[in-house]
Amino acid sequence: MDLPGKVIFAQLVELSEPDIRIESLVKPAKRLLTVSKIPDPADTLFWDIRVGKFQLSNGKFALHDYRRAPVKTTADDVLDYKHLEVFNIDINIDTFSLQKEVFRGGVKKIAFRDQSGFILNELSARQASVSPEALVLNGCKLITPYSEIGDTLTMRYRQYRDFEDNFNNLVRLGLRLNDASVAIRDIMVFAPQMKNDTFFRSNQDKVLKLTGDFTGVINRLRGDKLNIELSDGSQVKGSFKFNDLTVKNEQQMQLYLTEAKTTVRTLRQLIPKFDPPANFDRLGRLNFSGSFVGFFKDFVAQGLLHTDIGSADMDMRMNLKPGRARAAYSGRMGLSDFDLGKWMGGHKDFGLVNFNANVRDGVGLTAQTAQATLDAEVQSFAFKGYNYKNASLKGQLNKNFFKGVFSIKDDNIDFSFNGEADLTGKKPEFDFDAS
Repeated sequence: MDLPGKVIFAQLVELSEPDIRIESLVKPAKRLLTVSKIPDPADTLFWDIRVGKFQLSNGKFALHDYRRAPVKTTADDVLDYKHLEVFNIDINIDTFSLQKEVFRGGVKKIAFRDQSGFILNELSARQASVSPEALVLNGCKLITPYSEIGDTLTMRYRQYRDFEDNFNNLVRLGLRLNDASVAIRDIMVFAPQMKNDTFFRSNQDKVLKLTGDFTGVINRLRGDKLNIELSDGSQVKGSFKFNDLTVKNEQQMQLYLTEAKTTVRTLRQLIPKFDPPANFDRLGRLNFSGSFVGFFKDFVAQGLLHTDIGSADMDMRMNLKPGRARAAYSGRMGLSDFDLGKWMGGHKDFGLVNFNANVRDGVGLTAQTAQATLDAEVQSFAFKGYNYKNASLKGQLNKNFFKGVFSIKDDNIDFSFNGEADLTGKKPEFDFDAS
């Protein structure tokens, strides 16, 4: 040991039940200490500490910044960087060193409990380094009661205080995962603002199977080479960009999917207040490839959707913010071998339909509110056991009222309709010219 030279070399350091407390106090009315010696500005030496093995068992650590936060105001289950209470700390590090404010070593195990309820069962890394600008863990493993994450983790920042000042916008993450299990509740520990959002609060018990590369700050997060799996078999492959993930009602997403498998039932559980009519449950399993761009409830969807009762090719804008009765939509959609009878709850008169349609100014996803301007070409339409072909439809749909032009040229029917069909009353009313 050469303390004036700031050098410490040791083969083994063992600490048993250390209790470390750091408090930043409010400036007192009078000076409590008199400094007799001011540090020499010419002293530019950095500490050089090297330890073969460092072991700490059953430690306690507390950090209270009374100067910046005189009273703890956060909820008990929120990680508060200004008032930390950590206990049951176990640390085991090989070839530990501190040189020029950079910590390095091979981390065999770090474990602790926090007063917020967060538990770290194990954090290990083949190579680890911590500096005033970055934290790097190569060959790492992080295990909690709900999550197991492995491979590579980096965090880059301007100063340590970025963690407590604005973690979601200032700490840049780099995370490479391989078959990791990540619980949403563990993510919310480090980004507590997510608890204010219904989507994350409703799904905090969900555990995701994750493979992929993630970069950026929490509020500008990007994922590539992505593979996400839920316990119910839902799966997403592709890439994403998220903005304002912790800002309530302002979360924006760009999803580019090579494959997305799920069900409407799962979407109802994941997206609060997403409650389309019961017909949508009859779609069964959904397999989508394409893109979603926008907000959770106001987005543009483009791609190909395969379901248990047919396929759809779409390029649609959907706004679900007003609720399904006043939902707004527009765009293009085509159906291929879509079983209209099953969609309508087992109606025996209807069979498979194939068509392409353009929808403009659409409002409402219920029979009582639906209205839109339609332009459709029907290649085939099965009704009462007969497959009609070559039909076209142009006009305005308003609830159960239609005004426009319908025509069909089939081997057994050559028909045109121009007028109105009113099915809103007990008896249908028609006013049209036809041939």
